[in-house]
Amino acid sequence: MIIPTKDGYDNIERCMDSLIGKTQYANYEVLIVDNGSRNPAMKNLYARYKERLGDRFRVLELDIPFNFSRINNLAAKEARGEYLLFLNDDTQVISPLWMTRMVSFAQLQRIGVVGAKLYYPVNTIQHAGIVLGLGGVAGHIMVGTPRTHLGYFGRLIENVNYYAVQRVDSDRILRRA
Repeated sequence: MIIPTKDGYDNIERCMDSLIGKTQYANYEVLIVDNGSRNPAMKNLYARYKERLGDRFRVLELDIPFNFSRINNLAAKEARGEYLLFLNDDTQVISPLWMTRMVSFAQLQRIGVVGAKLYYPVNTIQHAGIVLGLGGVAGHIMVGTPRTHLGYFGRLIENVNYYAVQRVDSDRILRRA
């Protein structure tokens, strides 16, 4: 897991506590990409997770001008895992099987990218797949739709192929703050 942050103490704490507390899949590494944090408490927070996860937790310090793609690409070169999982620091795990389901699809030869259905804290959809042509080049489908909505022919409750991502729905996978 690659998680970029800058002075995101509360976000990282919430994200990491949910990852550790709710993820059943145990074969993972967390690589926090610290993009120039100035908050001295961040070091203590990182030390706490290093103590809990050992070698499965690392911090890559990149004090460079913000460029989300560049930060993630530099981190990807440092990651040790076979699969890369990119998370925002405000992501919160809400289902124990989220990573198991995503990795199960990622292992399939025909699938290049897997994504989860994401919810806002107000129980509406933030991300349920990407389609081409929506909002210009590409966009997320069903943004703002109630979490309980089934979607067109049940597409919001089934695993579905989209142009840009294979979305996995395991009901309550992740939530973004």
